Amino acid sequence: MSKSLEDFFEGLDKSYFTIKNDEAFIDMTRVRALCLDIVSGKKMGDKEAAKYILRKESLR
Repeated sequence: MSKSLEDFFEGLDKSYFTIKNDEAFIDMTRVRALCLDIVSGKKMGDKEAAKYILRKESLR
């Protein structure tokens, strides 16, 4: 993972994660919404990392 993506995910607060059986899972629905807000300019953040995440998620 690139440094930019690492920083992006490290910057998420705990509300973007769910913990089950001592494992953390990322709520990608919320992450996608955040990425859309960043790309559209509604929120501040790393636009390149947000675009990358949106592209990868669209391929799933």
